[in-house]
Amino acid sequence: MAYCTITDLLSAESKKTIAELSNETQPTVIDEDLVNSIIDNNSVIIDGFVRGRYPLDKVVGNPVLKKICVDLTIHDLYFRRNKSKMPDNVIKSQERQYANLKAIQRTELVLEIDDTDLRPIHMAVSSPTQIFTSELMEQYSG
Repeated sequence: MAYCTITDLLSAESKKTIAELSNETQPTVIDEDLVNSIIDNNSVIIDGFVRGRYPLDKVVGNPVLKKICVDLTIHDLYFRRNKSKMPDNVIKSQERQYANLKAIQRTELVLEIDDTDLRPIHMAVSSPTQIFTSELMEQYSG
């Protein structure tokens, strides 16, 4: 399942730029097959991070995941054309979005979904009682 569309990309980047990045032969026309392929690849990556925390059918259309997919796709479009001269903001955006995915995976960033019973919860863990206290250790010291 795709987390964003070409229309979503156009809200973040100009049509001219996406066309230039996606189509070498006709740089004024967006290569929709190529762009959709990149979107699908990034959606699979997002699924890998989210799968352990949420049912995938419950996070379709989530605005956080859409933003992540848009930014990763824009990065990949730039990368395929400008491997040596990537814009700093595009690189930083990709790094930020992978950090967000890791935060989702660790439940530091919780996604809003329809079914609150399916949201991951934070578990409190208590540490065990100390077995070897200072007094006990003194008995064994010479």
